[in-house]
Amino acid sequence: MEKIAEELRRVRFTWPEGFDEKECRFWVAGLNGKIAAPFGKRHDKALIVSPFISNTVVREFLAHTGKTHLVSRPECLQELPQKTLQDCESVSFLAPELADESDEDAPPAKGEVLEGLHAKLFVIDRGWHASVFSGSFNATAHALQHNVEFMVELVGMKSQCGVDRFLRQAKGETNFADLLKPYDVNAPLVPLDATALQFDDLLQAVKRAIDAAGPRLIVTPAEETDLFELRLEWGRAPHWPKTNVKMTAWPITQQAEGGQALEKPIVFPRLSFRGLTPLIAFSVTAKIGDKERTAVFVMNLPMQGAPVDRQDRVVRSLIENRDQLLRYILFLLAGGDEGAASSGELRRLLESPGKGERGAHNPYLLETMLRALHRSPAQLERVSSLLDVLRKQEGSSELLSEDFQKIWEPIWEAARQDVPK
Repeated sequence: MEKIAEELRRVRFTWPEGFDEKECRFWVAGLNGKIAAPFGKRHDKALIVSPFISNTVVREFLAHTGKTHLVSRPECLQELPQKTLQDCESVSFLAPELADESDEDAPPAKGEVLEGLHAKLFVIDRGWHASVFSGSFNATAHALQHNVEFMVELVGMKSQCGVDRFLRQAKGETNFADLLKPYDVNAPLVPLDATALQFDDLLQAVKRAIDAAGPRLIVTPAEETDLFELRLEWGRAPHWPKTNVKMTAWPITQQAEGGQALEKPIVFPRLSFRGLTPLIAFSVTAKIGDKERTAVFVMNLPMQGAPVDRQDRVVRSLIENRDQLLRYILFLLAGGDEGAASSGELRRLLESPGKGERGAHNPYLLETMLRALHRSPAQLERVSSLLDVLRKQEGSSELLSEDFQKIWEPIWEAARQDVPK
């Protein structure tokens, strides 16, 4: 993650055609408690496309312009006051025949919901220009004021990317507006699910209680070699909500069935290097009235006592033989090679070698390394870092053959002359 973050600072982004790269920008909310205000005060016209919506957010848009178009899910639109819906220029939802379509060849994973609207999009006209916001922000107060969210703002001419352009309908074309159905803004308001609201409030209270108690993880060696115990400790006594609630926790590298109750001391025994993680899943189950609700969330907790070479050991455990190492190196280098990525070579690099092939003689190895040396020598730093990690581990000679060293060493020596110190 640190490597990705560092490289991201030097990325030169290519913006889509028709957008002004000097005006395009990134928006993030929720980090260090900061609230994002990406939409500004001037709205000549606006479009909101969001599967989840809050009345306060829609009213904020309407306060700036009555020409606000709204697209959401019917069940969410039903929860908005009639006055809010009637004040919008138009209110629509995704046509049911489209929402219900499914790919029989690619069924969704267990528990995954693919039906309905998922897109999040905001388009705002300002004078001759328009801003198109796309990312993870829903049109909800939680998304804009509490959650950690990310969004990109693209700025271009209103005639090319504005609200009217986005909602236009033209004969012989299928555009976004053709996928929508108008919503009856005079439909009676559907009462909010009181149980869901109570459970949401309870869930927020549990998260605050965990955070206030200062949780931390302590790692100690187990009696068996290369196994560890992971203990969850509190900086201060937790004060849980006074509700009939069941709470369990477990490392995300383990199965949920192994979760332990928070009401007692928690120790996860016999964890391997790969099993150690600061990411802890918490499950909250509460019975409200005659209904039972469950939610799971993950927190990144401080971890003390972890072996200094834990990450190196994990990397080594993921690369079990020479063919895997060479494919991983090729993957690292091809990741920045548009030619390889678009030609299908990248996909082949991830596949297991065919019968009789030997990784040391992979025909792509020398070609890919030389291409990286010519186009981006800094990419070879990733390979060098990986090899340094592997050399520290037992059995590295089984992975780093003489054939590979003959190819790698002169290329890396040349790359070091070009990589900035």
